[in-house]
Parts: sequence; C-alpha cells; structure tokens
Amino acid sequence: TKAGSNVSNGALSPLVIGLISAGTAALFIALVAIGLLLRTRRRYKGNSAHFRSLDDLAPSPTDDMSKGSLFKGEGGNPGMNGSGMATGIGSDYGRDDGFNAPESFSAIAGRSSITTTRSAEPMIKGASSMLAYQSTSPPSPTAPMPLLERKPSVPQSLTHPSSDAISISMASPAKRDGSAPQSPSHPDRYPRLEPVLSANDAQLIAETFRKSMRKPRWYEDRDLEEDDDEADGERHSAAIKAPLRTFAKAAGTGSARKVQMSNFEKDQFINYQRIENNLAIVKKRLNRPLTLSEKIVYGHLDNAQGQEIERGKSYLKLRPDRVACQDATAQMALLQFMSAGLPNVAVPSTVHCDHLIEAQLGGEKDLLRAKDINREVYDFLSSSCAKYGLGFWKPGSGIIHQIILENYAFPGGLMIGTDSHTPNAGGLGMVAIGVGGADAVDVMANIPWELKCPNVIGVKLTGKMSGWTSAKDVILKVAGILTVKGGTGAIVEYFGPGVDSLSCTGMATICNMGAEIGATTSLFPYNSRMGDYLRATTRPYIADWADSFQQNLKADAGAHYDQVIEIDLNTLEPHINGPFTPDLATPLSKFKDAVKANGWPKKLEVGLIGSCTNSSYEDMSRSASIAKEALDHGLKAKSIFTITPGSEQIRATIDRDGQMETLNAAGGVVLANACGPCIGQWDRKDVPKGTKNSIITSYNRNFTGRNDANPQTHAFVASPEIVTAMTFAGDLTFNPTTDTLVGKDGKPFKLSAPHGNELPPRGYDPGEETYQGPPKEKADIQVLVSPTSDRLQILQPFSKWNGKDMENMPVLIKVKGKCTTDHISMAGPWLKYRGHLDNISNNMLIGALNSENNEVNSIKNTFTGEYGAVPAVARDYKARKQPWIVIGDENYGEGSSREHAALEVRHLGGAAVITKSFARIHETNCKKQGLLPLTFANPADYDKVEPFDKVSIRGLTQFKEGVPLTLHVKKPNGKELDIKLNHSFNSDQIQWFKFGSALNQMAAKADSNA
Repeated sequence: TKAGSNVSNGALSPLVIGLISAGTAALFIALVAIGLLLRTRRRYKGNSAHFRSLDDLAPSPTDDMSKGSLFKGEGGNPGMNGSGMATGIGSDYGRDDGFNAPESFSAIAGRSSITTTRSAEPMIKGASSMLAYQSTSPPSPTAPMPLLERKPSVPQSLTHPSSDAISISMASPAKRDGSAPQSPSHPDRYPRLEPVLSANDAQLIAETFRKSMRKPRWYEDRDLEEDDDEADGERHSAAIKAPLRTFAKAAGTGSARKVQMSNFEKDQFINYQRIENNLAIVKKRLNRPLTLSEKIVYGHLDNAQGQEIERGKSYLKLRPDRVACQDATAQMALLQFMSAGLPNVAVPSTVHCDHLIEAQLGGEKDLLRAKDINREVYDFLSSSCAKYGLGFWKPGSGIIHQIILENYAFPGGLMIGTDSHTPNAGGLGMVAIGVGGADAVDVMANIPWELKCPNVIGVKLTGKMSGWTSAKDVILKVAGILTVKGGTGAIVEYFGPGVDSLSCTGMATICNMGAEIGATTSLFPYNSRMGDYLRATTRPYIADWADSFQQNLKADAGAHYDQVIEIDLNTLEPHINGPFTPDLATPLSKFKDAVKANGWPKKLEVGLIGSCTNSSYEDMSRSASIAKEALDHGLKAKSIFTITPGSEQIRATIDRDGQMETLNAAGGVVLANACGPCIGQWDRKDVPKGTKNSIITSYNRNFTGRNDANPQTHAFVASPEIVTAMTFAGDLTFNPTTDTLVGKDGKPFKLSAPHGNELPPRGYDPGEETYQGPPKEKADIQVLVSPTSDRLQILQPFSKWNGKDMENMPVLIKVKGKCTTDHISMAGPWLKYRGHLDNISNNMLIGALNSENNEVNSIKNTFTGEYGAVPAVARDYKARKQPWIVIGDENYGEGSSREHAALEVRHLGGAAVITKSFARIHETNCKKQGLLPLTFANPADYDKVEPFDKVSIRGLTQFKEGVPLTLHVKKPNGKELDIKLNHSFNSDQIQWFKFGSALNQMAAKADSNA
C-alpha cells in the first residue's frame, strides 16, 4: 500500500501542482492587470499627452492591415495616410519632431518591442505585451535598436516650456532590411514593423482601455472647437497650444480635420481637403504628374472641373487662403476696400507697419519718431483693421515677411501680399505672390483672384554648402543666370537632394529675392527643416498636419518643368551682385578684379545687414561669429555698420542670446525692426548726395538711388556674412576666404568661416506684444479721414471709357532704359503720401530717363513748348482734358508691387502705357486701374515712336481677347504709320477697362445686388 501510495502520489502530484500553479499565476496576472489599469487611469487623467483617447488607436473595420494600417510601420510616420506605425501611444517613430509623447519612450536595444515608462506602460510589456511589434527581418546582432533621447535644451514650444522635444538617435546606421530610408534627411533609419495582433484583437484591446480611461484635465480645459460629425472616426481640433494627435486611416488622408492657420485666428483652418479634392479632379483631367507649385495653385482653383488649365496661357480663378499688406500699400488697399461698401474681409488678412519708419538715429529713437510723425496713418490703419476684421501689427513689430514666416505661412497655402517680396513665405512651402492693392481688395471682398497660369522653372540643388557659402549665394547665382526678367510669368521651384541641407529661413531668403528675377513666386518642397521651424515658432500642430499631407507638398515623380537649372552646392562660392541691378552676379574670387576693371569705388563706406531677406536667427548668429573673432583680435568695423532685425522676436532673441551685444561691441548700430534703408528710409549723412561711393548690403534690391536717393551710390548685394567681414576691412576688394586682416597686436590673421545655430537653443523670445487682433464688437468703431489731410484722401472713381477709339494723344514721355516702380513712383520721403493719391502723384515718373534729352524729370510740354517736371506737364494736359500716353522700354515696371505706379498715371490723365515688355505685377496694376498696358508686337517698333509724335489707339470699339490693337502714329512732318500692338487682356479684364477700373466694376455689381 505504501508503495502503491507512493506510486499514486508520484503520478498525481505534478498534475495537482501544475493546476494550482496555473491558477495562482492566472490570478496574479489578473490582479496585476487590474492594478496596472487603475494606475494608468490615474496617471492618464492628469497627463499632458498629445492624443485624446485610445479611440485613435483602434483600427477601422475597413482598414486594410496589409497596406499600412494604424499598427503597421513603413517608414515611421504614424497616422499619415496609414504610412507609419506609432512607437507606443501618440509618438512618431524615428522622427525628431518635438512631438510630446505621454512621457518618455525608450526602445530596448536588441529587441523589436517598444516599452514606455508612463501612461502607455500597461499596454506594452516585453513579449507578453498587449501590443507587441516585431521586425520583418531578424535583428542584427551588431545593429542595436534606436535609442530615444531627450533634448532638455530645446523646449517644444513657448507655451509648454517644460515639454522637451523627443527624438530617436540611431546607435548604428546599419540597415536592417531592403527598405528605403525614412527620409533623405535621416538616411540611417530603416524601421519596418509588423503587427503581431489582428485588427479585431487590437480593436478589442483599445475598447477595453477606452472604457477604463477618462479624458485628461488638459483636454477638458482646452479651448477647443469640435466638429460634431465624427462618423468617420476623425477628430477635428482648433487647439493652438499643443498638437492633438489624430491617426489617419489607411482608407484616406483625413484631410478634412480642422487645424488652425495660426495662433492668432482660432476660427480659421487649413483647408487641405480642398487641395485634395481639386487635385483629384485636375489629375484626372490632365493625366500627368504635377509639380509642387501646380499642386498648390490648382489645389486652390475656384472651379477645378470647369477651369481651363494651360501653362502660360489660361487665366486661373483662385481662392487664396490669406492676404497680407504692408503699411505703405495697405492705405490705398483699405481706401479701395472702404469704397466697395463691404462690412468685413472675407479671408484672414493682416496689416504690418514696417515701411514708414526712417532710419536716422537708431532703433528706439527712430521708432518713437515714426509713431509721432505717422500717427494719423497708423490710427487710420488701426481703426480700419478693427472695423473690417484685419489683424494689425503695430510699428516696431517687424517686417511683414518675417512676421508672416514666424506666424502665418504654412506648407501648401496660397497667399497674396501687397509687397513684391511676399514670396518669402515659399521658404515654408507656401505659394505666396506679390500683388497690387486692387488684387488684395478682390480677395478680401470674396472675389476669386485671377492669375495667368504660370510656367514652372525647376532649380535642382545637389551637394551641400560649406565654409563661407550661404543660402543667399544660391539666389545671387540664379539671378545671374536668369536675369531680372528671366522668371517673368513663371514660378521657380527648387528640388533635389541639396534642398535638405538648407535651413527653413535659408530657403525663405532664396524665395524672397526671387522677386528680383521677375518670378511670380518661388518655393521649396516641405521637409523636416520646415517642420523644425514650425515647431520652434510654436506651431507644432501645423508641422504634424503637414507631415500627414506630404504627398501633396512635393512634386510628383516625373513632373515636367519648362526650364531646369542645376546648381552644385559643393562648388558654389559666395557671390556679390551689382551695382545698380541685382542680376549682375560676380563670384567672390573674381570680384576684386571686377572692382578694379570697372572703376567702382574701392573704399567701402557702409555695410548693412538684416532686412526681410536676411535677418533670421541663423543670419545674425553667423554674422556675430565673424564679429566676435574680429573683436578677439582687437578690431572694430572700419565702415559704418548697421543691423536691421527682421522682427521684434528676432531682436529680443538675439538680445537675450548675446549676438546683439557682440555686433554692438564691434561698432554696429541696431536699427528699428523695419524696412529702413532697404526701401530708401535712410537719412544718410556720411557722404554728400551726388558723391560717388560704395555700400554693400544683405538686402534684395540695389536699383540706382534706391537706398539713399543718391544716384552715385554703388550698391552691392551679398550675404550678411560677406557684408560683415567686409566692414572690418573697410575695403570692397577684401576676400575673407583668402585675405587677412591685421589685429591690434600687428599680426595678420584670417577670419574663420562663419558658424551659428539655425534655431535658438533656448527657443524664441517673443519680445514685446505688438499685435492687435480685430475686436468682437465693432459697431462703434469709426474710420475717419479728414478732408484737409495731406496724408490720406478718400478715393474718387475714375471715369468710364467713352466707347470710342483714343485719338491724337501726345506722348508725355518716351522712357529710355530701365524703368522700375522706383523710377515711376519713388519711395523714401514719398512714402508718407501713399494714402493721398493727389499728393503722391507729384512724384510720377520723376526718376525716368527722357529719351529726348537724356535727363530725368524734364520733358517738353507740346502745348507751350516749355520744359517742365513730368508731373507738372501731366497736370497741364489733364487740365486741358487731353489724355496722354507713355512709351517704355524692356521689363517696364519691374520691382515693387506698389500700385501707385499705375494709380498716379491714371489719376493725372494717362490713357495707355506702351512698352517692349512689362513686369507682371505692374501690368496687372495698370489693368486694374483702367489703363491700357500694351506691348509692341515687334519690339523694334519702339524706335519708330518719337517724343513729339501724336498717336491714336484704334480697335477699342472691337476690343477682344487675343485680338491686337493698332497704334496710328502721326509725325510732326505729316508722315503717318501704323504699328501693331499686343495685349494680354482677357474678357473679364476688358470689363475693367470699360468700367474705368476693377473697383468701379465691383461697386457697380454691389449696387445692382443691393
């Protein structure tokens, strides 16, 4: 029996023990799971994670797991059209994007499972985790998994300074499988993750956690606007302080989600859905790959189905996302908008006070002086903005284009601005186009904006910049290739592997100066550098949104360009352009010889850095590094040295971080956050007017007399680094890459290549508050314009066309050579009259060269035989009720977007401007104001018209699109001839002419609808 008992015990004991052990283990696991769930619930309740709930993790029943669902990674971008996998809850696998995950995440070396330390903790735990992931290929024993590391020095945003950015660093670049890199900028990342669980299991898990969790306090307290319709599982958020992660489904992009345009406009959202809808139609119609610019432009078509689309020919009707105006052009734009009789602007719009501040004594003093002198204009702009719903950036806030880049530009957007350098926003992947005020009025009045379908010029960048070469040198080189009219009628689109070596602000510099080649605009494809900048400027929610829309923020493979230029950044050297034109490009290595050969003044009088083109944190840091090295050798600037911060945010940040102190110590004078000398707002006193001298700037434009009203000033354009270096030499022939300076100790030394941070390590300091948002209640706001004011004047409508051909008109002036908008309507001291059409008309064409006597502002009155100033003779003709015309040369009206160059001609009685060719913006401005911008069918016919001829324009009674007109010329000796004239009017624009102006037509339509 004992033996039998022993046998029985020996057989049953392991079974009983096994059952008991299994039951105990199951009970233990259940208790642990319950405990962890409760712990997670407590922690999640107060967590600041950027996701709402596990609803976002649950796959849709329609998700195709094989095509990249929520739980499948194909490159590390979760929630991006199903193309990536999250490394836990709410993170971006393999992206250094500052996204604030629930807490810190870590990847365990040598494994494929991901472990979190906080709120996602219960969800993933080694091989027995509820959500486990495994690699599609065995882990390499020599290639450790990526390690997540915190970057405590870089706050995710100024609104969440304690939320550090999270990034993944690869311990080894070893490739795990045959997959392509995640992105060109991160070639060392190759994660490919597959789900262990089925979609149903994952959905069940998510449902369990959803029932156990509440929405956290941060979510409940947030000022959000939710879309009630969530049938598709998407969540729409207007949160501006932090991104709320929404995972897109594999079935679609989810581009209908609400994401705010800016931190200042809680009720305005980025409309990627419109772009996607339009492109679906356009691609089906055109059946070809699209360039990036085509995607954005066609994505904003008013009628994608019915719109004729042919590059260089069709006129497109577009719906821009926003309008931006600087204070000098905003006056006339708002006066025109008031004439339209509308209660509120139809699209987000802003006004920026940057043009009316004259550089004279220094930043703070100049600003106070400008506020006093321009008080009437600032009050008008402020009250108009409040009345009609525009944002108002006060004097001192900064230059329009820098403010737009910091606050309003976003990838894939379409913006128009009443300044020619509006394309600056192309550095953030936006199609941003300079226009006249009348175009801005159309968009603000909810009228589709018209643009001739642009051609597309591609610039392929390869290699990587180094040493003294900067982004500015790219556009200086391009300007030399294309010249000032080579980009007319085209968008310049940059692409290629070299793009990823440029900072976002560097890309903006290139796009900004693209205006100097006549381009409609310039832009870059969205990349991680833009995402970094968006996050640094407290817009991480836009960066995340753009990440999910990347397929439409870059050109299609095989897209066709009308012209392609290739630039190797490895071999690109610094350039200096000028004088007198921005397209005279000279490599730095050849510039010394060019100075000597051309007899340009060798002594450098002034070096000026900053402006909207080059005033980023990176620009200022690199310039300060040069100044510091010179200071360390006991040197100060030999030339006058000025610094113009692009914005209050830049000024405050470089003040805090020490760059301003360094530049000041080196002899630099910090000017106000405004345009200043770049647009001629410079009370220069170091050389008498008329004295031949040289200056060098990091600005964008160097037309004759533009900066200081001295036609003998030789103005050159270069990068801020080259400008800074040259000021320490005081010599235009100094080459910092080869030449030496002599230190205080008498020893020669060579400046090191500049260096500096792309973005501020401590985040941006916003500085003083300078923004005025439109009030909710505006019934009591009055906009007053005094009838005795010499700064502002209510506009009177221009007369309608009389229905007849124009006969026997005198030629007011035949212009010889370059005639920019600066020649037609000067800036500088005339800026104060930009809101008073009659007063500012006294500068009409005073800078244009008269072909008859080779003088400026001196023409013969055909009635009196006497010579007089151009505006005076024009007023005499107007008093006699005698219309007149202007004859112009090539690329007439290049430069600024100022519509005053057209308004003044119309106001003083001009009927037509006939030229060899026009700059795009000026041609449109002429049309808007009821003028006839016409071109010689044969440019050589320019020589057949002489200053004292009488001319008639015939064919107007049959004025039609595509049908030429005739210029009948009657010579003083009685001879007559006919000259063929072309025009670019379409049927709608012909109506502008017949009504007397586009504004007249708008008012007539408003009256008929009343």
